[in-house]
Amino acid sequence: MIPAAGAAPVRDWWFPRLHPAVRLAAGPLGVATLLAAPAWWLPLLLTGLGLALRRSGLPLRAQFAAARAWWFLALLVLAIHTVTTVSAAPLGHPSWFGALRGLIALGRAAATVAALALLVRAFTLGEAVAGVAWWGLTGWRGGPRATALAVTLAVALGAVPGVMAEGRRVGAALRLRRGALGAGPGPRRWRARLLDAGRLLQPLLETLFRRAETLTLSLRWRLPRPPRLVRPPLAQLAALLVWAALLAAWLWRGRPQA
Repeated sequence: MIPAAGAAPVRDWWFPRLHPAVRLAAGPLGVATLLAAPAWWLPLLLTGLGLALRRSGLPLRAQFAAARAWWFLALLVLAIHTVTTVSAAPLGHPSWFGALRGLIALGRAAATVAALALLVRAFTLGEAVAGVAWWGLTGWRGGPRATALAVTLAVALGAVPGVMAEGRRVGAALRLRRGALGAGPGPRRWRARLLDAGRLLQPLLETLFRRAETLTLSLRWRLPRPPRLVRPPLAQLAALLVWAALLAAWLWRGRPQA
């Protein structure tokens, strides 16, 4: 499995059994659907994605624990929407409509992240390479260069969770150090948190460069053989086409009239 936060992914359910190319296409289609869906769909979509992640092996407690780290940013987004939605009140004046718009924006962002996490947990490295190759995004018959590009795209799907885990470890060390030294109450504490966020940048960049060098050396002479490209079942391709057509019709219906 491509590494992801939380427990090891589970394979014995219907989504990982789909053809890799179908799963790969479901990613952008799902994100576009979440961004275009009406606001009253969001609770249902979030519930469904949460249950799907739970079915993939990521418990609800782990999902809430991962989301807890973003509470400050969520409050900031909510506050900005509350005071900047000029369709309900003058600029700078809070409104309930603005707060509702902020909640909708947060719901769409959470649903998008959950969908991408589900997509990452549903792939092995070989399946991701095969999915990219089937859609012809790399021109697989172009030789080793195309092979390297496909592997790079597939491995990149698993890079973000590792970097996030490194950031959590460094952040925990900084918090322990701040607690030992005593950051003090009030503004000093917020100033310490901002400084900690800046200090995270250097180790995270080092982690990215170290991972890039390691992958380059390990894959330079061990590029995978071109996979045997098996056509997805017609039913799965038909479902993708119907999904894309319905989404296109919905977007066309909602476009502004000239």
